[in-house]
Amino acid sequence: MSDIFISYKREDVPLAKSLAELLTAKGWTVWWDHNIPAGKDYDTIIEQELNKCRCVIVLWTAGSIQSRNVKDEANVGLSQNKLLPVMVGSIQPPLGFRMVQGIKWNDDDAIEENESDDLIYNVKQIMSGGKIEPKPQYKGLGKRPFKKGMLWAVSVIAVIILIYLIEDPNPDHTEDQTPLTDSTGNGAEFKPNTATQYYTLGISQADNERDYDKAIISFNKAINLNNNMAEAYFGRGSVYNLKGFHAEAIKDLEKSIQLGFVLAANNLAWIYFDIGNYTAAIQYFDYHNAAQPNALSEAGAAVSYFILGNYDYTAARYNNAVMHDQRFNGKFEALQTEYHWNERKLQALKGAYNTWLQYQNVDSY
Repeated sequence: MSDIFISYKREDVPLAKSLAELLTAKGWTVWWDHNIPAGKDYDTIIEQELNKCRCVIVLWTAGSIQSRNVKDEANVGLSQNKLLPVMVGSIQPPLGFRMVQGIKWNDDDAIEENESDDLIYNVKQIMSGGKIEPKPQYKGLGKRPFKKGMLWAVSVIAVIILIYLIEDPNPDHTEDQTPLTDSTGNGAEFKPNTATQYYTLGISQADNERDYDKAIISFNKAINLNNNMAEAYFGRGSVYNLKGFHAEAIKDLEKSIQLGFVLAANNLAWIYFDIGNYTAAIQYFDYHNAAQPNALSEAGAAVSYFILGNYDYTAARYNNAVMHDQRFNGKFEALQTEYHWNERKLQALKGAYNTWLQYQNVDSY
């Protein structure tokens, strides 16, 4: 049986052939339906290859999104947590497959260098179950330097992640809601007029005042003034998520990542975790962790693997979390003061912790 199964529509043969040649050159065995021997039952061979392969790559094109056969093959990959969608051009996958993180290619039959790098990274990630090498840096995905005027805002950004983990904030909790003042120290209320100032105001409204509607308005103004401001998309996406607007949140956080703000990957991962797409959650935990190794991403990957029933990777990733932060070694009260895990996350965390203990042959929690 082959390592990789390629699902495609007949008119996309040139692209499927280029894809197969690329993957074969990298040392993988590849199956696509031109390989069916004469006289063999078509459906039986396809079913065998689908179930035995380690990765199912689906080429979503204008033709394939209408194909029942392609959808059926994609569904097998999805159900077995080995689906890698490739969206060609501006095509969106069919309903039922849009929450699976994939990669985007240009609308042609040639595979460009950055497209092949992205594909190879994702294939390795699926085959390794998350034990991957650091992700290659692509155009527009490098770290974004901060201006001096944003230092205060950056110090507050990390709090947004923690806000997201709070499902039921303490209604009696109060914060300093002193309005921004001008640089003269006279106490006059500050009127923002730049993207950075609107962004800073939005952070204050979300973090201090818990006024998410006002925060969105401020982030909107920041983006209108600078539509390449990664931090503003991050702030707006995080607040959208707090309001339960997951689709808008995902779109903004993906944009923030594209503009180079790596921290957005962690928030995006937790959104996918909460909506039950644990494979996509792991991808974004890994993306964040590859750029900035940290306990929270490792723990997020561990609990995602735990829910998926992959206990080997649960133990490995949880061990990494403990190495980064000893509080993950059963000190859940101390963790709760910082991360404010809701009950569902806390139970998943304890389950991952128990798995880690069992792999070390010690008493569970």
